[in-house]
Amino acid sequence: MTASGHSDPGPLTGPAGVDAAGPAPEDRRRPVPALALRTLGDPSALDRIVVATALARLPAAQREVLSLARYADLTQPPIAARTGLPLGTVESHAHHGLLRLREDLTPALRPGP
Repeated sequence: MTASGHSDPGPLTGPAGVDAAGPAPEDRRRPVPALALRTLGDPSALDRIVVATALARLPAAQREVLSLARYADLTQPPIAARTGLPLGTVESHAHHGLLRLREDLTPALRPGP
């Protein structure tokens, strides 16, 4: 079941390897480590890990809306129809979810010393 009470859309709920329940509440506000972006290896793979971690910290409804928008390439009206949420609620979840992602990811994107 999704946060909106509908059946799980499957792999569209987020990147592979991200637990749908997300981390424990005390872990949700911990900043994404900046070191992850400066580590040796494939930068795009590291970026995906950092974004997946930040996405997993979002409340379930925000994560669902953003995941459907990004991974299923849906606009807000189809997301509202698919989840059964009012369009205004979908818009609000998208807006607040993006703000939280920006807040969580900004420290990780700053250049190192």
